[in-house]
Amino acid sequence: MANKESNRKVWIFLGVVMLIVVAVLLTQKNDDILVSTERPTFKDIISTVSASGKIRPESEVKIFSEVNGQVTELLIKEGDIVNSGDLLLKVNPEIYRTALQRADAALSSSRSSLANSKARKAQADAQFIMSENSFKRSTSLKESGAISSSEYESALSQYQVADAEREAAKESVNSARFSINSAQAGKDEATENLSRTAIYAPQNGIVTALTIEKGDVILGTGMTKGDELMRISDLNVMEVDVDVNESDIVRVNLADTALIEVDAYPDRKFKGIVTEIANTASNSSLMSTDQVTNFSVKIRVLKISYADLLAEKPSSFSPFRSGMSANVDVRTDYMNNALSVPITSVTTRTDTTSVGKEKPKKEGDRSDEEEFTLVFVKVGNKAQIRLVELGLQDDEFYQITRGLKENDEIIVGPYDAVSKKLKNNMEIQLEE
Repeated sequence: MANKESNRKVWIFLGVVMLIVVAVLLTQKNDDILVSTERPTFKDIISTVSASGKIRPESEVKIFSEVNGQVTELLIKEGDIVNSGDLLLKVNPEIYRTALQRADAALSSSRSSLANSKARKAQADAQFIMSENSFKRSTSLKESGAISSSEYESALSQYQVADAEREAAKESVNSARFSINSAQAGKDEATENLSRTAIYAPQNGIVTALTIEKGDVILGTGMTKGDELMRISDLNVMEVDVDVNESDIVRVNLADTALIEVDAYPDRKFKGIVTEIANTASNSSLMSTDQVTNFSVKIRVLKISYADLLAEKPSSFSPFRSGMSANVDVRTDYMNNALSVPITSVTTRTDTTSVGKEKPKKEGDRSDEEEFTLVFVKVGNKAQIRLVELGLQDDEFYQITRGLKENDEIIVGPYDAVSKKLKNNMEIQLEE
């Protein structure tokens, strides 16, 4: 009877132990990380650089006056269509007309002075010839003893005076000629200034900005920067001026294509092409405290991409206005049929010793450990690290250039599992 009681207690104990073991196993099973998997796919990947900026006309001219004065006539208003050579405005010409009259009078006076100088030179030349002939005769007579020394010296003196007067008359003519040239330049300048009181359109376009009114006094560009009077823009060709970060600018090239999103047209994308890339940063000032370095890139909006918006519109119409906001994706590279995985499946680790990869360290080296790019591959019920090399990237996928095969089953989520929780050879469960 005692033996039966003892055996029963043993079996009870063993049963409890078994229950504990089963519970532990079930708990461990339930602690396995739930994951989702996919297989790599072959797809086209387009690598892009994103940037934002403003729409502006590709050809836009700022109009300044070259002369100071009051606006007496204003023949256009903002929004008007103008053609090259059209009269835009007039500045009061009276002071410039008066200046031209003074310059013309000065030129006439200089010409009169030249005529007088030429007459004096002709007289001086004739007097010199007479004195020269008289001196030659006196020299011969002196040698024969026919005249005295005083008579010879008198003839010599007259000859020298005539020569000096001739040279003075010659210089007077040259000076008069210089005066004429100066007066002519003054007249030309006055004529030019008078012509500048009428300002004409330098190109076809639309007056997109007008900062003056009739009667305003404006400053010209002669001695100062001058006042901007208006802007004339050719709205037939528009561009987006965007700032591209220095880390991306090396990927952008001339003639790269782009997709443009304009806030005013939220439901469509326009096509563009890169036409200009700045060689100097837009915030390159040595005194700048801004740590962000950007380069200006200009992208022409291709007219064919908004031809429908121009239908039945005047030739001068443009669906875009200067200053509109736009976002641009510049297509920098393309790979056809590339082995690709979702971005969510790619992560980094510093501890990859289990696959034979670790950064060698020197004694005393406290620098950050090297990060390795990897994915987790499902092998049986475990997650195994697979080191990979990346190629191009778009918004959703990475190109894998080395490290995976198309039949590999990669873990793509959840994000916190891929990025933090998973370790090499950790047991996993597939999400239902």
